Amino acid sequence: MIHSKGITSLAIVLLAIFIAACNPENELTKTNLLTGDKQPMKESLKGKDKEDLIPLFIPSLSAILLAAEKEKGEPLTESEVISIRDNSQTIMSPKSMIKAMAEKRGYEDIDPESVWTEWQLLRKTLNTSSSEKSNNHGAVVLNRPSNDPAMRKAEEKARKTLGSFRQLIEQHSDIIPMIKLRIVDTNTASRMWLFVDKVKDTSFDAHLFEVPSDFEKYHAGDKFTVKDEDILDWMMNNDGNVNGAYTIRVQRDSMNEKERQELDEYMGVTKYLN
Repeated sequence: MIHSKGITSLAIVLLAIFIAACNPENELTKTNLLTGDKQPMKESLKGKDKEDLIPLFIPSLSAILLAAEKEKGEPLTESEVISIRDNSQTIMSPKSMIKAMAEKRGYEDIDPESVWTEWQLLRKTLNTSSSEKSNNHGAVVLNRPSNDPAMRKAEEKARKTLGSFRQLIEQHSDIIPMIKLRIVDTNTASRMWLFVDKVKDTSFDAHLFEVPSDFEKYHAGDKFTVKDEDILDWMMNNDGNVNGAYTIRVQRDSMNEKERQELDEYMGVTKYLN
């Protein structure tokens, strides 16, 4: 289903360098995380109240491009890079949030206005055919102890409501569904969100889009078949209105008001539905 958004698979990468500018005729799009609604970025920036807002790519634009090239098996063309940029998920965010996300990720993302030039510079710093990962980046992973009663209750609710999740996916084919899975790597384990690619009767095909920097065995873009009984949570974001995300709601309960607001803005959430 992620393919309908023009994104093939996603991966995590490190810092790129600012330089040059891309073709101005290729407009960027503004999209809330996991929603299908898009509008030209130039239009979304109109009005003095939005002059300081800039696009935040989720996952990072550099991650998306690396995954696309990995799947293609050869270097992306300039037109492919621009097309991927224009069809990737973004939320309009203040500069302070962009800076905060860079600090959490451990690297700055590619400048979308200089996407082709910066992508070429980034490729020179990476061996895209190697299985080695840089330790200078990582996904934002919010974990609570596995024995947390509130978290266990949220995970049970998520599994009990998978029928509703499947119905929502069928009703909203333009929205990217997500599921959460506990993934055990070589020396660590994390509860990770995955993008759903295919819905089955008792399982889901899905893939990782970002991974923590300490992961060794698994990488962004890796695919999984997840049985219903192994799912820890699910989420559907319809233009800011979120179904599911029960574990995130538990995490929000332990945050102060400012932290909740930052999390909701990062995810593009305006309301959590029942």
